[in-house]
Amino acid sequence: MYVSFAARIRLCGSWHCRKTFLNEFLVDVTLKQSRESLWVPYVESIRCFYPSRLNARTWPYNDILIRKRDWEVFERDHEAYKDAEQAQAERKEGVAQTFAAEERDAQREQVMEQCNAATERFPQIMEVSTHLSRWKWNYDRLYRNTKRLNDAWTKGLAEREGWKLGDLVTTQVYGSLQRRKTFLLEKLDADDVTPIRFDIESELLAMQARQKCQMAEATYRDNLSELKKIYDRMRCGTLGAAETPAGTSGSSVPWILPPLNVFYTLPSVRALKGSPDPSALLPSSTSVTSDIKSSLAMSLITADIHTWLIPVRKHLMTLLGYPNGWQSASMRMLPPLKRVTARFLCRQCGKVGRGYQRQGCLDLKGVCSHVCAATSGKRIEGRPQEIEASDGNAQEKGKKKSSGNTSDWKVDVFAKDEKAISLIKTILNLAGLSEEDPATATALNARGGTIRCMTCKGWIVMDFDTAIGHAHRHESMQIQLLTKSGPDHVGFLKRDAGVLNAETYRPISSTRLAFERGTSELLLGPSRRARNLCKKVNYGCRHCLFVDESLCAVVGIEKAVKGKGPRAMDFNGLRSHVKKKHGIQDIGDEDFFCYNGIQKDGEEG
Repeated sequence: MYVSFAARIRLCGSWHCRKTFLNEFLVDVTLKQSRESLWVPYVESIRCFYPSRLNARTWPYNDILIRKRDWEVFERDHEAYKDAEQAQAERKEGVAQTFAAEERDAQREQVMEQCNAATERFPQIMEVSTHLSRWKWNYDRLYRNTKRLNDAWTKGLAEREGWKLGDLVTTQVYGSLQRRKTFLLEKLDADDVTPIRFDIESELLAMQARQKCQMAEATYRDNLSELKKIYDRMRCGTLGAAETPAGTSGSSVPWILPPLNVFYTLPSVRALKGSPDPSALLPSSTSVTSDIKSSLAMSLITADIHTWLIPVRKHLMTLLGYPNGWQSASMRMLPPLKRVTARFLCRQCGKVGRGYQRQGCLDLKGVCSHVCAATSGKRIEGRPQEIEASDGNAQEKGKKKSSGNTSDWKVDVFAKDEKAISLIKTILNLAGLSEEDPATATALNARGGTIRCMTCKGWIVMDFDTAIGHAHRHESMQIQLLTKSGPDHVGFLKRDAGVLNAETYRPISSTRLAFERGTSELLLGPSRRARNLCKKVNYGCRHCLFVDESLCAVVGIEKAVKGKGPRAMDFNGLRSHVKKKHGIQDIGDEDFFCYNGIQKDGEEG
């Protein structure tokens, strides 16, 4: 809106904007320029920027506040005007002039005419602008008084009718009426509301319905958030002892849980999360959040999880060869589903979660938390025929094919991982361990990179978890167990038709032959350090690293390497090499070595 009509200043109602404009874009020239010789319009009164100053002086008695750019133009024009006056005085005295001087005199006369015309218009512009400013100040004063009266009347109307004041003034019917009446400086009365009362009621009812929907959705969203937090804490094993229901462990052991979308369908969880439908939202005197965190709610959730696990365990036990269940009075025997040989695959998508990428298969916890990835119409080997048929029928009917990421979780899509189980049993036999022993998993993980694949060419060594994933590359994987004789030394045992004897060769102290876990995850990561490490020519292919085992006991493993060994490459070149020459799509830690070691996160330099 206009703040000054004469200076043509338009600003918003913000005090900060007015103060900034006054200090940065205006200049006070009251002491620099006389009013009689000024023809540039300026601010009518300081009240234009300070409306509360009722006694502020107006034109022609106010201070001269002019725009800085207008003042610069005026100073230039004023100098030209004085030069023109001096030239005119010289002509009157009869001073002889040249032709060029006569042309300059003509230009000066034109400047004088323009300045004189602006000087004649100046008082008229200032007078009209001053009247407009006074009218505006009076209108603003009456507008504020009228608005105060109409707001008070509206508040009384809302109290009499039982309406919410905030809802009433935001309705389109009454809100527009109140604003128009206030703009015209007219007071509201009952005659203005009577014709539109029905429309006001309709808008208020619609507004209240929207508010109930928003409240129900917000409550539903908060409940989902709280249940998600409980789910995450149960999955990570960080649920506090005070929140753990009686009869369950309050330790930091992660729980075996279904996928989150299946967790939401459990009866107790479904009752706690409620519904976004406002008609289903029951009034409660207690907080819903406190109900979710109560011990009773946790007990119900725990009971539902145990109930959900019963058919899951039964089906997986059947896959492992225990259709009638398993029982033992011994406390030193692991149940079949907790053993290292309990490995499964999803026949529907053939994928595993991020935590099982190295192993390439799922244990009990992985099966329960598995969410199928989208298959994109590709057939998975070993997928049940009834699933294929159901998908085909759905496509014939024109229905969108499900991506698998739904709450329709089924345990019958999982199958026993024969390759992984066969390898694990072979390792247990060679190492003299039992799958029923609770300490077996710890012993296997403590061996480190002492498992060598004899099916692959080259020197392919790996740890237990990597060997499980590596087994999926071969139909029948032959292995050799190496003995670890020091922190940086690796020795190996003779292999004869898959059977080990007691003869041990000398230790190996070569970094090229030792297994480094986690290197591929580091190099395939999205960090800047990973990109820089991939560019270094520091990596060699283990499949091209051939060792003459007959010379190891005589000259040592370093000199037993045949030829010059594999050439050094950058990591992207190495990935292309193993993919083209060795047919390996996803490179792992067992497929390459580093000529110079890489310091991983958390390791001391």
